[in-house]
Amino acid sequence: MHTLIDGVALGAVIAAACDVRVASETAKIAFLFVRVGLAGADMGACTLLPRLIGTARAARMMMLGERIGGEEAERIGLVYKCVEDADLAGEAMALAERALSERATA
Repeated sequence: MHTLIDGVALGAVIAAACDVRVASETAKIAFLFVRVGLAGADMGACTLLPRLIGTARAARMMMLGERIGGEEAERIGLVYKCVEDADLAGEAMALAERALSERATA
């Protein structure tokens, strides 16, 4: 499953559970459980996030509720790619077409 992150994704566990994530440059991603008094482990965040970005970064995001932008998300491996806002839909279509063509040739 693919997902596009455009705008603000707070409590981004569903996005983290997707196979391919693409973010816009202006996207903001955060796991804000701690800011509302929750443990940060809800819905599998404590399992998914460390696998994607490593234990130290995951702990920082979950314990401090920090927001990161699309470019940083790409740099640390949270998203596959960060693209300009205007290119997000086109990138999604290109990835979908590529996935379909790979399945057809497999």
